[in-house]
Amino acid sequence: MNLVGKKLASFTSTVQAAMKDALVCILTPRRSIDILRNVHVSKEQRKPYVVVFVGVNRVGKSINLAKVAYWLQQHDINVMMAACDTFHSGAVEQLRTHARRLQIPSYI
Repeated sequence: MNLVGKKLASFTSTVQAAMKDALVCILTPRRSIDILRNVHVSKEQRKPYVVVFVGVNRVGKSINLAKVAYWLQQHDINVMMAACDTFHSGAVEQLRTHARRLQIPSYI
């Protein structure tokens, strides 16, 4: 956001607008990803298609992993889960519960 020569409403609103613009730019994908197509390409090559969920504690990684796993199951794709959280033991149990409910093999 170039502010040279512009009248500004307030410092706070200007910073908020600049942050919003920066975040939208960072979080907007530059290209589309067709996960189902990519999964099938990997399967044809006899390779696993790996999706990794990374983030800070309590942001919804486990539930979103379960949702993606369910979506993949609905498209006849075999899914497995592996947990590697060494800090928050509750997250491992949460993932185990999701895997059990979805009848997905888990390596936890």
